[in-house]
Amino acid sequence: TKWKVRKLYALGGRPWRCRQCSELTYATRQAIPRHRLLIKAQKIQESLGGSPSMLDNFSPRPKGMPRTA
Repeated sequence: TKWKVRKLYALGGRPWRCRQCSELTYATRQAIPRHRLLIKAQKIQESLGGSPSMLDNFSPRPKGMPRTA
């Protein structure tokens, strides 16, 4: 079947292909469940402006973000 793709990848000198044609998978698909949660937490921490390292302190709350009990 034919479908529209937005991103193409060139790996190892092969011509440009989509993820499915190149048989690429996402890192979280290859990780064990415990590591998937760690990857998710790191992405959230990065999106809030902090470091992806879980050993660093959390970044301060963004302005307007309420405190939870």
